[in-house]
Amino acid sequence: MVKLVALWGRIRDENAQEGFVVEYLQDHIPLVDKVPGITSVSLSYIPNGQYSRLAELYFSDVSSLQLALSSPEGKTLVDHSKTLIDKYGVTLTNFIAVEENH
Repeated sequence: MVKLVALWGRIRDENAQEGFVVEYLQDHIPLVDKVPGITSVSLSYIPNGQYSRLAELYFSDVSSLQLALSSPEGKTLVDHSKTLIDKYGVTLTNFIAVEENH
């Protein structure tokens, strides 16, 4: 199993944070649901610290992740992420984690 982890930074201006959360939940997350190849999604709110949101998108393997991100729906999701970053000045840290079986 492979997951794409997205860590969204915290916005210092609380009014902007509220706008971000609304747009994230109402516009961005429905785009996640349209990306092919995702086997499950986990969303978390982080109450304290540098990050405010954590999204984990699970795929069966690296190939499925690559196909998903290169799909039209995946590209739309990435473009919307860039829109949120530009509009709210929020940071986004992404990384890939591959499950290790022991």
